[in-house]
Amino acid sequence: MGIASVILLRSLEAKYHVKYDSKVKGGAFIASTPEGDIIFTRCLETGFPFLDLDDHSNDGAIMLVQTVRKNFEGYTREEVKCAVEAHKLQSRTGHAIKAAFKTEVSRRPNESSLFADSHIQPTDISNARKIFGPSIPCLKGKWVRGSLKRVHPEYVSVPALLINTNKYITLVADVMFVSGLPFFISLSRKLRFVTVQYVPHRTAPELHNALKQVLNVYKRAGFVCQLGLMDGEFENVKEQLSDVLEINTTV
Repeated sequence: MGIASVILLRSLEAKYHVKYDSKVKGGAFIASTPEGDIIFTRCLETGFPFLDLDDHSNDGAIMLVQTVRKNFEGYTREEVKCAVEAHKLQSRTGHAIKAAFKTEVSRRPNESSLFADSHIQPTDISNARKIFGPSIPCLKGKWVRGSLKRVHPEYVSVPALLINTNKYITLVADVMFVSGLPFFISLSRKLRFVTVQYVPHRTAPELHNALKQVLNVYKRAGFVCQLGLMDGEFENVKEQLSDVLEINTTV
């Protein structure tokens, strides 16, 4: 019988280089440490990766367990035992938050208390949090949105040589579908500049607006779109854009 500790993958990655190899022991996570590689094998029943010290004789595995067990330092055996029980009890009660958990434990003399048969004290709950960290299920869905970083726009100037060489653009465009959703795709020959816009209805006014936005993008950069090559779906747009773009549609 022993104590099982759960280690977050991101916590392990913060200390060591971790990689996954599907060809090692049916799929294993491998942490590279100065003392050697630590291999986390998968449970045959659940697929959950774990570390069994009986299967490891290298110093890396022992060092990792000793690092986790440092959280027990400063506590007596009885305090650790009560902290483990408090940790299990919090899980059995649906991962009650720390404040509510302490409040209910303090009501223990009351027969209606959920923990009337337990000897856990509020100090044991505090010790469990220090040893095992906060309850992950309690944290899920309770994080608040933090402040956003200030947006600093950056502009890239287009070289004059590129504009002069490719000033007049031939544009090809079509409506393509991704997972059943229509998108207006355009591509400029030679420049190979691609634009993508979502067009939910594919009506003539909507296609006109999408195409007009693309033309404005090129115009701001100093390019002139002279010819557009499209399919028959854009036949109704030809007249609306005849003053700025000649559209050649296929049959």
